[in-house]
Amino acid sequence: MIHSKILERLKFLSFVRKALATVGMSCFADGRYIRGQMIIKMKDGCLLRREDEVKFSSERLNSISKRYALISLDRLFAEDAQGLLRGIYRLNFQRKDLDMVKAAAEYERDETCVFAAPNFVIAPTAPVPATVERRRGQ
Repeated sequence: MIHSKILERLKFLSFVRKALATVGMSCFADGRYIRGQMIIKMKDGCLLRREDEVKFSSERLNSISKRYALISLDRLFAEDAQGLLRGIYRLNFQRKDLDMVKAAAEYERDETCVFAAPNFVIAPTAPVPATVERRRGQ
């Protein structure tokens, strides 16, 4: 199971790097992350959303979420996303003092969580190409 989680993470990160390369960018993460946020990828059908609360099919994840004061969850890609983009969410926690690396490791120990990581700050390592700047201005 650990090997499949590592493989899934590497496939996703490789996808992100290739997507950035298509617009002439490369990025780095220096270990900084947004306090109180985590990115997770869940197996299909393992997230149960109710109107005002987030529920997972795993009681272990529900317990962890309660302990860390999970307040909301945002889908990062369209609901009908396919492949690597399917099932990726940003978790938002009430507590901003959490050790997100430790919290992500706890989420990742659950078999329904494909991978979990702090929401790392990623910065471009090269200037943004003029074609990208023009698209932003449209």
